[in-house]
Amino acid sequence: MPATRREILQLLERLEESIRAAYMADVFDITDRAQIAALERAVAAGDEAAILRAAGFRPGSWTQMTEAIRNSYIEAGIATVAADVPFRFGMDFDWRNPRAEAWLRQHSSQLVTLINAEQREAIQEVLQAGLVTGRNPRNVALDIVGRVSPQTGRRAGGIVGLNAPQAQAAMNARGELENLNSNYFTRQRRDRRFDSIVRKAIATETALPQTDINRIVGRYEDRLLELRGTTIGRTEALASLNEASDESLRQVVDQGLAPPSAIERIWDATMDARTRPSHASMEGQNRGLNEPFVTGDGALMMHPGDTSLGAGAGDVINCRCIVKHKIDFVAVELAA
Repeated sequence: MPATRREILQLLERLEESIRAAYMADVFDITDRAQIAALERAVAAGDEAAILRAAGFRPGSWTQMTEAIRNSYIEAGIATVAADVPFRFGMDFDWRNPRAEAWLRQHSSQLVTLINAEQREAIQEVLQAGLVTGRNPRNVALDIVGRVSPQTGRRAGGIVGLNAPQAQAAMNARGELENLNSNYFTRQRRDRRFDSIVRKAIATETALPQTDINRIVGRYEDRLLELRGTTIGRTEALASLNEASDESLRQVVDQGLAPPSAIERIWDATMDARTRPSHASMEGQNRGLNEPFVTGDGALMMHPGDTSLGAGAGDVINCRCIVKHKIDFVAVELAA
């Protein structure tokens, strides 16, 4: 019996958390390797490659995240086979299939390339902000990798793991606090426990101590990082789940257990206020095994989360759509 939407969403939630946690763990490992003296020198020299090395970035910096994506893909494929393929067929999901391995390799490579490019852009935002405001190289270095928390002994804050818009938001928040600008209170992800301190400083026109500003901005950056991790977890879990589901059906065909014509794929949108109009219009759209879906904006997607046919970030980030499968086992029996 095919998995219900509830069962699929429960699986998706587990996969999301696994990928999110792995991404956060990779970020913490990067900042744990930070070499502040070397980073300060690299910032002073404006040497981007040296900044990345001193900040803790290595060629395998995102290994835990990519491994979590691989494991999520495998789990999703096994779950699809268990739900959609009758026990009598005795089929197992083959994650070592060359097609499956190629997707994992290419998808992970593209994701790491994207994250690294975003990280370089985020660092450039911090360097530019430091240049404009006259911050010294050491403070800029700590703005990048965060400051050691006396409570945890680990670095908190910093822009490692954030994308460029998030890094810019953090730098803007710092400027607002330094200039006693009440626009700071429009930031939805600020830590409101500090609001009284900021309001008092604004009311009395008393400059906030840099230690307080660092602590407030660091907490804001931590929350932006939590958002970034959640977004990556959700987006990558969805792509892995739907791609593995499709691959499991292709393996059904490969093994001669069903002809392609017996397989039906149906776009299932969440259909609430947060659903993209272009995806809501796809609700119930029916496709065969190798046929792409067409969004309301004309983009082609093999499944929710797919970018292989040119769909952009606006179609995949935080998407919550899934694909329901149907196998016509009457047609399978007739074809046997």
